Amino acid sequence: MSDNPDESKGEDKKIDRKNSFEEDQNTNKNTKTNVEFIYSLPGVHQQPVNVVRFSPNGQYLASGSDDGVVVLWTQRQRDIEFGKIEKKLAWACNRVLRGHSSDIYDIAWSSDSKYLISCSMDDTAILFSADKGKIVQRFDGHKKTVQGCAIDPFMKYIVTLSADRTARVYKTTKGKAQLQFYLHHILKYRDYHPEQKDKATTQEDVPMVDKCEDDESMSSLDQQGRKSHLMFADENECKAFYRRTAWSPDGSFILLPASIYKSAPGVKPIFTVYGFTRKNLNQPAFHLPGFEKCAVVVKFCPYLYKKDSSIPRAQG
Repeated sequence: MSDNPDESKGEDKKIDRKNSFEEDQNTNKNTKTNVEFIYSLPGVHQQPVNVVRFSPNGQYLASGSDDGVVVLWTQRQRDIEFGKIEKKLAWACNRVLRGHSSDIYDIAWSSDSKYLISCSMDDTAILFSADKGKIVQRFDGHKKTVQGCAIDPFMKYIVTLSADRTARVYKTTKGKAQLQFYLHHILKYRDYHPEQKDKATTQEDVPMVDKCEDDESMSSLDQQGRKSHLMFADENECKAFYRRTAWSPDGSFILLPASIYKSAPGVKPIFTVYGFTRKNLNQPAFHLPGFEKCAVVVKFCPYLYKKDSSIPRAQG
């Protein structure tokens, strides 16, 4: 589903806009279900639409499809009827962003709505400029389908999550006239005892040439006794087409789905979602267990809540 519960998408190659149910404010019960078709956005995508995302400022609607393109839609006023003064708002194609060669599985916006990133079955992620409609940077380090992507609210980090059982963290560099990201971390293994840090599990600030650790060296280290396990599920454990990650609205931490947790060697792993703080994007700070199957998507409420001090604390 999209960010908006009133948006739907699917195999008919178009996006539908519908209104949602009404809720009784007094009883907090759904008193009426009134789903009404308003309009659709056909005619641009040539294959099924997989993902739809509103820009934070509400100006754009981005959609990604199996046809490998991202379409940016904007609202325009149209006549309700020829000759009438009344007009209605409708979404129209603003521009088509090209660069992928296969299905697009996720899209994420920057907090200022100037940039968006998409990831694809072609094993890459691409950062686009929404205003110019051009590619800013291509990220091609993953070895399998990139199924999730997220942009830090402060535009300092970009995180991609792939079916190759790794997450890659990219970081901007200060003082650069042109926006550019460099490989900061490759997340693959979790230490059983995080306090026993192993510097071989990550490399920091590596240029995009991608000269990081390869799978063979990592496996060799593990066989030699490093106390760690693979953090992310393989394609048999996670059969979905996406692993959609998300930053918290304040940018303090990021959640990564499709994760697995083991408390010790030989213990049966459990499905979970790992949380990483922006101060330490090397090892997870916490995890959210309780899933019978692999978690494939996480999403934050955009609102920040404050605790009501008038409510007494529960005892015990």
